[in-house]
Amino acid sequence: MTHINLGSKVRDSITGFEGIVTGRAEYLSGCVRILIQPQGLNNDGEMIESQWIDEGQLEIIKAEKESKKVVTGGPRSNEAPKS
Repeated sequence: MTHINLGSKVRDSITGFEGIVTGRAEYLSGCVRILIQPQGLNNDGEMIESQWIDEGQLEIIKAEKESKKVVTGGPRSNEAPKS
């Protein structure tokens, strides 16, 4: 089975639901579920809800070579800045 990286564009082979991979969950049982965020808006102009789908039923439309790591913060010193 091909590992699907975050940021890849995928399609569910059963329902046709497609979008960008924004999450990945690996379970102790070996099941891997992928969170897909569709692009665009629904007929009411609202965002379409993301869906968790089994990795095995996804087709890759456009693969990302590596997962994009975004630094959103992290450990920092509690010391006051030096003047």
